[in-house]
Amino acid sequence: MRSLFSNLNARLIIIHLIAFWFFFYAFQTFAFLHDPDLLIPRLAAMIHVTFPQRFNFDKTLIEQLGNLGILVAYVISWFIASKWNWHWINGVIVFVIAFALGNLKWFGWDTLSGIILAPGKLFNKAVVNILVNGTIMLAVGLALLLLKGVIKYINNGDPKVKRKVEAEKIARRVK
Repeated sequence: MRSLFSNLNARLIIIHLIAFWFFFYAFQTFAFLHDPDLLIPRLAAMIHVTFPQRFNFDKTLIEQLGNLGILVAYVISWFIASKWNWHWINGVIVFVIAFALGNLKWFGWDTLSGIILAPGKLFNKAVVNILVNGTIMLAVGLALLLLKGVIKYINNGDPKVKRKVEAEKIARRVK
């Protein structure tokens, strides 16, 4: 059990959790393309009262596409982890935390939505608003998963890399 805990990388978990957050809400934002009328509060309230089946379907679709976003982020994270020889348990931990927080609605959207959705407010059309906001969130999530600088930062937090660097320092001192 000790070796399993020694493979945990806190930097990877935190950065990938943030990336999963962006994927979750990017996919939920893209789900509004199915019914952009839900973005208008008065119209959404009328749909809720007049067509409850439609409203419930749209709500379920939005929630499930968020889960699909977490799944897509996990697959990308898994490929990156296997490429860089990071332990698989880190990705599983991030997936479980993101899935739980997303479905319990504890992911902090209410706090950050005003900032994240600001670029799309420049456009008057709802569809363009959705596309701009979703694309920006997806781009940030992908950047957190794929950028070399982020990967290098994560590698510096890896216990194996730390042990290797320490061994190299000791070897240099001995010479």
